Amino acid sequence: MDDKTILIISSHEDVHALAIANLLPSLGCTPFIVDMSHFPSSLELSFECGKSPASWSLASGGLELQSDDIHCAWWRRPCPASPPQVFTGLDAGAYVQAECDHFLEGVLWSTPCSWINAPWNEVAARRKSLQLSIAQQVGLDVPRTLITNDSHRALSFCDQLEKLHRRVVVKRVGTGSGPASKTQILNETVRQRLPTSLRTCPAIFQEYIEGLGDARVTWIDDTGIAVFIDSSAGTFPEDSRFDLTVDHVRCTIPSYVNKGLTQFMHHLGLRFGAVDFRIDHCGHWWFLEVNPSGQFLYLEDLADVPISAKFAEALARQDQKKLNNLRRNQQWWG
Repeated sequence: MDDKTILIISSHEDVHALAIANLLPSLGCTPFIVDMSHFPSSLELSFECGKSPASWSLASGGLELQSDDIHCAWWRRPCPASPPQVFTGLDAGAYVQAECDHFLEGVLWSTPCSWINAPWNEVAARRKSLQLSIAQQVGLDVPRTLITNDSHRALSFCDQLEKLHRRVVVKRVGTGSGPASKTQILNETVRQRLPTSLRTCPAIFQEYIEGLGDARVTWIDDTGIAVFIDSSAGTFPEDSRFDLTVDHVRCTIPSYVNKGLTQFMHHLGLRFGAVDFRIDHCGHWWFLEVNPSGQFLYLEDLADVPISAKFAEALARQDQKKLNNLRRNQQWWG
């Protein structure tokens, strides 16, 4: 295969993966989408090492791929393996699932190429407490936040903010795939459920920044494309994802935010991320979170920003292998 083959590890139904794959041929690249849910039934994968350097080969749908063919890889919300349920016993299914997932991930992660994003960095970067800690370390402003499964701590934290006439939002701890979970303002109904719900699952309690709206920054290789979202004019000002009827307009990232965000993404070892900020009434930007595999196609449609083209160029760029090798040796915490 061409030495500029781009490996895309995603679902064959993922619209972002398909959109970028369609752009790559015009940049002299050949996209190859690997859907891990096809393993082991219709995807064959073999790994070898020892006398020769480690390498792997893959066959799927009549197509073949060698690890040495790959110029860059994109870890884009991959699916787990789907082993057939042919074994019996209480733990047989879990055992086979783990064997398949560990084999797939270990082999694919061993590919000697540049990554967007390196999976080992993305695993760490998805942890919101880590995100918030590093954001504060590099000088980004973070709202007062408590993550806990202790209802007494949660209620005390909320009471303190409410005495200062600050509202509190409650949101999920994870950033994984699955149905979107709406960030919501703490109300009496939610408050009454906390002693029971927090015993089952932790949650984030965060000071709600009253303000002008939100900004989503799509970060690609040290360049941010920012879109202002007029969420304060919408139905769900506390969660801009749930009202796309409001204005979405390209905006400029303040220099102090750009500096902190550059350091933040380097600390996490991320080349790409969708970073959310809240903008207060004074125009100050407050960091909320980063999604290392965030959505961006809707921003292109609503704000007319060239994110897909920039992303495809990053995958195709010739100097990224050297850049990735430098970052591979950098631990995610510094």
